[in-house]
Amino acid sequence: MTVGELSEVLSVSSTELIKKLFMELKIMANINQSLTLEQIELIAMDYGKEIQEEVEINKEDFRFIL
Repeated sequence: MTVGELSEVLSVSSTELIKKLFMELKIMANINQSLTLEQIELIAMDYGKEIQEEVEINKEDFRFIL
């Protein structure tokens, strides 16, 4: 998830989110930068939001050995 995508989910401006990343987590980021799950969790907690990681499994990606 990028900074821009996270700002949309949290309903805050990307500028505010970038400022928070820099001031509180010492992360220099831009709107297109990807964030780690840990970074997303920390920011979401600051805004009183809970996140859940969505995992998509495609059965075609697996090979079965018989």
